[in-house]
Amino acid sequence: MTSEPPLDDSSVQSAAPNSNPRRSHEKTASSGAAGWTLAVLVFTVFCLLGVGYVALAPVSYKASAVVSFQPRNGDLSGRDLVALLAQRYPEVAGSIDSITSAAAKAQVTPAQVQKGLSAKVAPNTLNLLIDVSLPDAEQAKTAADAIYGRVLTEAAIDPNLQAVAVQTPTVGPAPSGAPKWLLYGAVIAISAVIAILLRAVIAARRPDSAALQG
Repeated sequence: MTSEPPLDDSSVQSAAPNSNPRRSHEKTASSGAAGWTLAVLVFTVFCLLGVGYVALAPVSYKASAVVSFQPRNGDLSGRDLVALLAQRYPEVAGSIDSITSAAAKAQVTPAQVQKGLSAKVAPNTLNLLIDVSLPDAEQAKTAADAIYGRVLTEAAIDPNLQAVAVQTPTVGPAPSGAPKWLLYGAVIAISAVIAILLRAVIAARRPDSAALQG
């Protein structure tokens, strides 16, 4: 009866590394799946947060009007003087009395009107631009009408300038600012970029982790 020769330790040791590629492949696949899972999770979270913020963001409508000024009797010398005299009308539009009256007519608070009001003389012109932004289109138009009327009333007793109505208060059919569908698209795109960058960072760090484990 013949006995089998004992196994050589070197052969046992040489056989052990043969299983390492499989284990390494399994670890790589597992870490790759984990990386994609984390990327999808980050994408979903950022999308939900961004879409929620856009959906809950306040909407505002802008009513606009334009008033132009010119010398009352044609006896003012120089356009610069006329422009200088016209600079008082943004203050008229933004005065406490004007804002309070506009808020009462639009049934909003004076703070809302003051926050949404923009009144300025356009550069190199004698045109007063009046913009009022409020959450409701009708409220915005009503407040702009009140401020616009206050400017015309004040100009009617101005001994130097007279106001010419260029554009009565009008409000656009859509809310001011970027359309929400565009904001939703931007949220999805940004979320996707963040998720892809995160996945790339995880993939770049994987060889270093494998080398440390080896």
